[in-house]
Amino acid sequence: MFNIVIAHKDNNQAIIKTLNRLSHQLKSLGDKIKIYIYEIDFDRELHDFLDTDVELSKRVEIISAEDMKVTECYEKSFNLIEEGYVQFMKSGSLVSPGLYRKVEELLTKEEEELSYKDIIIIPEVKKKGTALKGWKPKASRILMVEEIDYGLPYFYNSIINISLLKGRTFDSNLKHFTRDKLLLDLILQEEKYLYFKGPGIYTPDVWTRNDGSFSGASNKGWYIEGLKELLLPIMEGCNSKGKDIPRLVQGYAFNLILAQFNLNINTKDKHAFSSNKELEEYEKLCRRTLINIDDSIILNIEGKAEYTATNPLKIAFLRLKYGKDFKAQYVYSQPNKSVLLTMGEYAIADFAVQKVYIDLMEFREDKLIIEASIAGLIPKEEYSLVASLNGIEIPIEETYRYAHTKYFGVSVHKRYTFKIAIPKEEMEKRQNNKLIFSAVINNFEVPLKVEGGRYTSKIPNTVPKGYWYSNGFLIIYRKKKSGLLIQRRTVLGHIKKEINYLASLMKKKKRSATLIRVCYWLTRPWLSRKNLWITFDKMYKGGDCGEYFYKYLISTNNTSIEPHYIINYDYPDADRLIKEGYKPLRYRSLKQRLYFLNSSIVATTHANLPAFSGMIPACFSCLQDLFNAEVVCIQHGLAVQQLAHNNNQLYDNLKRFYCASPREIENLSKPIYYFPEDYLKLTGIPRFDGLKSDDKKQILITPTWRNYIAVPASLGNVRPYTETFKETDYFKIYNNLISDERLIAAAKKNGYKIIYLLHPTISSQISDYQPGEGVEVRSAVGVNYEEILKESSLMVTDYSGVQFDFAYMRKPVVYYHPPKLPPHYSEGGFFYDTMGFGEICTDHEELVSTLISYMERQCSIDSFYKKREDDFFAFEDLNSCQRIYHDLVEYQNSLNNKIQ
Repeated sequence: MFNIVIAHKDNNQAIIKTLNRLSHQLKSLGDKIKIYIYEIDFDRELHDFLDTDVELSKRVEIISAEDMKVTECYEKSFNLIEEGYVQFMKSGSLVSPGLYRKVEELLTKEEEELSYKDIIIIPEVKKKGTALKGWKPKASRILMVEEIDYGLPYFYNSIINISLLKGRTFDSNLKHFTRDKLLLDLILQEEKYLYFKGPGIYTPDVWTRNDGSFSGASNKGWYIEGLKELLLPIMEGCNSKGKDIPRLVQGYAFNLILAQFNLNINTKDKHAFSSNKELEEYEKLCRRTLINIDDSIILNIEGKAEYTATNPLKIAFLRLKYGKDFKAQYVYSQPNKSVLLTMGEYAIADFAVQKVYIDLMEFREDKLIIEASIAGLIPKEEYSLVASLNGIEIPIEETYRYAHTKYFGVSVHKRYTFKIAIPKEEMEKRQNNKLIFSAVINNFEVPLKVEGGRYTSKIPNTVPKGYWYSNGFLIIYRKKKSGLLIQRRTVLGHIKKEINYLASLMKKKKRSATLIRVCYWLTRPWLSRKNLWITFDKMYKGGDCGEYFYKYLISTNNTSIEPHYIINYDYPDADRLIKEGYKPLRYRSLKQRLYFLNSSIVATTHANLPAFSGMIPACFSCLQDLFNAEVVCIQHGLAVQQLAHNNNQLYDNLKRFYCASPREIENLSKPIYYFPEDYLKLTGIPRFDGLKSDDKKQILITPTWRNYIAVPASLGNVRPYTETFKETDYFKIYNNLISDERLIAAAKKNGYKIIYLLHPTISSQISDYQPGEGVEVRSAVGVNYEEILKESSLMVTDYSGVQFDFAYMRKPVVYYHPPKLPPHYSEGGFFYDTMGFGEICTDHEELVSTLISYMERQCSIDSFYKKREDDFFAFEDLNSCQRIYHDLVEYQNSLNNKIQ
């Protein structure tokens, strides 16, 4: 008998999806499945659904559980269920077809190797049903605790004999790991479990999946509790008794720490720790835990997918574990002709497998420019990097651009970055030129493989036979990617290369990329004659700098330019543009993709161009060699924060960055951004051209988003709704503000309307908000930003870029910076305490009092803050588009003259 227990809360469609999948299981097992639903929140849709499925409803028992906790529901089922097996599920879990039938077959087998059957662990799968990668036995078998070193299975993937749960309770001292604690206690008690090799289950919002979507990752308690309250007592308890720490516990501990770090890598930092002191306390817990984990697990000697950490992260963990005692050595390895970085008996990294990543290739001023990087595992002063063309050494210039890897906002590793320039005349001397990289360490020369880093590297590394054609040369990876082969192009040679590449794409089943490449070459004779200028905003939202610049380009009537604007036709702004008489390109249409690849200028508003190409990354990577547009940035939010990770020049190979303030120029001129001086232009940004105040007595509240609370993006669409948003401090703080009775009463008394405008990234959450009477909550999708900004009298924001639009009209801004909501970036060229355009409020009451004071004096701006606004902006003449257009035409003409 299989008893499935679901504690259902937060009325939604998720449980119906779960029951639909379970309904299919009934066909083969019938009365051997019983489903218990503890209904914490009444769900009318659930009852209506069960009324339509008679067979399923016979197997479902709904138990009222109002005001009960999830664990209380589970504990109640321990005694309610009399016999058989129990599995706990979350609403939204999806069971693979045939799961319980296959488990039933396993339970009837009498093989000795399957004799234990009280705890059965089933695989965790992706949403579409494919198994997650990881170490798994080749067949169903019993795993003993001493050999289970890949971590604790997930609670919701466990099928447990109900007899083991009788009389048990969850640990009330734990909040986040209470389920894991119960399962860990059971497995350590039994010293084994039965692993089921077969269909599995998908469970939403779990940290074990390590895909960045776990909502609990923004909660400080989750980081602390798992180590301090769950694992360290077991580990240090074993030490005090002179016992070995079970490999299961070591593996689980490392898996948890690894997941916590990966959930906070680079821009994914969840800002769970509000101060350096809190982060230091967490690091101390990590060190105490790592001390109790064998190096073979940290270094993943057995190659288990659960422990896959980058070499820099492995070193970071070892430094954290050993502190001053961390001493790596470099040992020359004769068999593989390499240098090994070792720690004790284990090798940390093999320099022979370290790759030179080509981050950018382009021809500039009759030279092939290659920007590249290599992992900084060995201090640069201890080896020399060599590049040679046909055996002749090429000068290497070290660069100092952004190439950091950060965890929790702290840099733990920086790649060594460098540049080489090969004169075109040198490559023309031979038909075939060989470019090779190597490292010389202690007089040992180690050949280094070469690989493409980003799309700007031009040559794809995902499919064999890829190449890049430019300036009369065909460039490919040498056999086994040990360097680059640079060939003088012949027509026949080029045709052969393309045919071989298309055949390779077909072999790899890259059908979409193959089709687009074929269409590219068929239409190239026509499209290459067009001077296509492409621009866009968010695919689901117009009204920003891209739309303004697009409309200006059309107004110039310059027949030598063909401007186009990309937008998703599923959203309101596309209809609006069409009604206005424009013809935007339909996002993801074949025409849009071909025009993007054939464009000569792309005026981007956001970083990461492939996301706006109309193609998924796997497809675009097979076409990146065809994309040779000059890319310029016309901005979305002003570049005054510390955003070197994606605002650096190399990220999208920007040839122009158009700015509105000298403060931006000052910020972007820092070496880490890597901009040549003439690439930064002070022109204003396009959308400023529409900003003429038309005050209609509105208070606009519009905070920016936080990447540490947003769910992963869906290509070209608004991010989907998530139930967990209501649990965030972000929601609670702003929902509290827009329902404040004192604020609402003051607005009514003084004749003001209050509008709360959601950031586009979280527009799907609009139904969560509960505003007070007279407060209007608007989704950014479909809203005319220009109109709402012009009509508002005062803006409340935290760090949103639209503050600059508001200040451009010399209107008052009030900042709300509650400590619980840190920004997801650091200040770079704009400091709120010395440059901000208004008062900074840090708590609710202070903000409400400040807003009431402003309304009582008709939202007149203080002269002190008006002067700051005057000092910040370079222009106020509404001619930004014109300046950008003239500079861009001049730039393109200069390129054409060089070609001629």
